[in-house]
Amino acid sequence: MHIRRLGAALAIAALPLSLTACAQQVGGSPVAAPGAPPPSGSERSSTDAPSESNQPSSSDSPSTSASAAPGTGSPAAPGTVSKAKKADGVKVCELFTADDVAAIVGGAPDTPPSGDGCVLSFSKPTAVLSVMSTVTDKAAAGDPIQIGGNSATQQNSGSGCDIHVLLSTDPKVIAGTLEVNFIPIGANVDACGISQKIATLVFDKLPPG
Repeated sequence: MHIRRLGAALAIAALPLSLTACAQQVGGSPVAAPGAPPPSGSERSSTDAPSESNQPSSSDSPSTSASAAPGTGSPAAPGTVSKAKKADGVKVCELFTADDVAAIVGGAPDTPPSGDGCVLSFSKPTAVLSVMSTVTDKAAAGDPIQIGGNSATQQNSGSGCDIHVLLSTDPKVIAGTLEVNFIPIGANVDACGISQKIATLVFDKLPPG
């Protein structure tokens, strides 16, 4: 009799534990039974949406920035050359004489011209003339003119007139420009007119390039 009561008491005591275990939720996502219709869009889990990490970034899209096509990125020539001239290795100031300059300036230089480049001083009129070949400066300032059919720039600074004449557009040429600068000192003369005539004189005497 006592044994039956003890067994019944144990059964009653274990009942709440069984109910509590059944009431606990089972972890994990629900799985549809075979043959069941797929869940609607509103019932889908947020885990079904594509991850932001899988979306193509702006860096993955083709670039639309403009870039020079192969072979077209070289800078354009600084001007036109109808008569290519050679100044590399040429003693520019030995191509003309003191009398040639005197006929243009109005007076002979104090010393005769000579060498690759030269600076000549004049007493009548008081002035300074420089003639030389130099590396082409694509950013040379001045008004565009032409000397011998080639592109040139002329800059009148008020104290003198500087002219750059393009001799060649060949990138292998070192001295691709003829520079002539005439600076009158207290003399009322046409500085740019004289510089143009000297530049033309030297340009015509340069050998073909």
